[in-house]
Amino acid sequence: MPSRARNTVGWIAVTISTVFSGLWAFWGSIENFYEGWYFHELWRNVVLALVPLAAVTLIAAPMLALAVLYAYGRPAPLAWARRTVVWIPLATAIVSGAYPAWRVLTRPTTVDLSMRHIAGNGVDLVWAPAGPGWDERGLSWFEAKNRCDRITADGTTLAPTPQHLWRLPSVDETVRTMIWRGRNAGGEWDAATHEARYREMPDKEAPLWNPYSMVIYWWTSDEADASRAYIVVYNGRVNSVLKKAGPAYMACRCVRSF
Repeated sequence: MPSRARNTVGWIAVTISTVFSGLWAFWGSIENFYEGWYFHELWRNVVLALVPLAAVTLIAAPMLALAVLYAYGRPAPLAWARRTVVWIPLATAIVSGAYPAWRVLTRPTTVDLSMRHIAGNGVDLVWAPAGPGWDERGLSWFEAKNRCDRITADGTTLAPTPQHLWRLPSVDETVRTMIWRGRNAGGEWDAATHEARYREMPDKEAPLWNPYSMVIYWWTSDEADASRAYIVVYNGRVNSVLKKAGPAYMACRCVRSF
């Protein structure tokens, strides 16, 4: 039997491992279905989900303090220590990721990337087709506004000079157009409290979004202040971010009046 000191140290190491593994399992399972899972092929989605696990392994490697605890510690009974480290994080990942996974896996699979007229909930707009007005790469708010202003009538070409045919949608227009399983999600934007409310939480689905694109944020025309503008997330949330930001998952879809 290990000494009381080594048993205690061993269980401290097990507890630390379980806590951090559990936190990562909780956040990672949700984030995987939030920002990831946008490929057509199942195997690519699975690989993308496993990449953060590999990254965590590399980050955890230099944790010498934990390594020392494991080297010295002898948790007893050993079988329970192993069960704790493995099953608690696994159960956490399954429980926290079940609903996000269900939403992703039950999305409509038919995607129409053409120009679309979408009306309802007080909004009647034409949304740009895939191309310069609905790109799959990230861009800043300034570039998004400039791009919408230069798109030609068919929405497929950027003109060298402003055309003033297309524009960025407002927060209110985007929120009111959001969709859940083919129906309008009943969104309303409260400009006073800066909150969006929905009858049903919308999702990243056609004809408004492309579920096979990594883009999950859209710029709007509304400014929060001189340096920040509002974005709408595919699940309906509204945030303000720096206008100069342009990560790969933040783009736009231009609109024009019907």
